[in-house]
Amino acid sequence: MLIKYVPKSGDHLKIVPLIPVGGAAREKKPTRTQVVLFPGTNEVTDDEWAVMQPHIAGELKAGILLTLERQEHGKSGEGEKQPAKRLAELPVHAAEDFVRQCVNPDTLRKWYNEEARGSVRLQLIKRMEKLKIELSDDSQRRAAELEETGLPESSADGAKGSAHANSAKNH
Repeated sequence: MLIKYVPKSGDHLKIVPLIPVGGAAREKKPTRTQVVLFPGTNEVTDDEWAVMQPHIAGELKAGILLTLERQEHGKSGEGEKQPAKRLAELPVHAAEDFVRQCVNPDTLRKWYNEEARGSVRLQLIKRMEKLKIELSDDSQRRAAELEETGLPESSADGAKGSAHANSAKNH
């Protein structure tokens, strides 16, 4: 699940405990005890999202936390909004924008390892360089090749062509 954190004042972290509240949340098994949200774009697992929702209801209502959505077109041609769970599900322009808003080193590294679209990977490299986040030696070599060649977009470009990024919205 992609979440945008917009602090009311200043740039500060938000720590959300992953303490199950209620029946359905008790069944979820997050792999950590808390989620640290950085200002900008963040990514959490489905289990973490289910457990943290009761703890962030006020922030969701106030617009401090926003879920990022994509629009998927079904057989009827009607668009249905779905939560964006991964960066790769978003069209290139939206993915690049969310990369520019992310300051979490772990999230940027994860996206770099998962992302196949050339221009999004290049945006990830630029963002990581700006934030002075180091890549592994192998990743640095691939990044240098990408910057040199300016590789065209892969066939995965545009999130399969049918998804459209909806601006950040409350869930």
